[in-house]
Amino acid sequence: MRNYVSPAGLEPIAFWTTSLTVSAAVSIKSTLLTATVLDISVEDQDVRLRHDGTDPTDTTGVLLGDSSGQPYRFEGYNGTSNFKAIATTGTAKISVMGWRPMGG
Repeated sequence: MRNYVSPAGLEPIAFWTTSLTVSAAVSIKSTLLTATVLDISVEDQDVRLRHDGTDPTDTTGVLLGDSSGQPYRFEGYNGTSNFKAIATTGTAKISVMGWRPMGG
């Protein structure tokens, strides 16, 4: 029997944290590719994300701010390594928790 806390109907599959700079976009870690839901927290600086195979830059991509204090949830993630992130200035930190349906 598993003993952990998770959103209803989801099981955790991987956790990843990394530092980002403005010099290079980083692809999501391969252990998260079987996830369908991603919880992402942003610290220190804003980050930009892209999910279309094109690298984000400090001025293009979906902006996620670090000031909210709440994680961002992405549902329906399709397991592609095209999901990339970059810091908008300086160095940012992102942490990603991956989930999938129970038994999936």
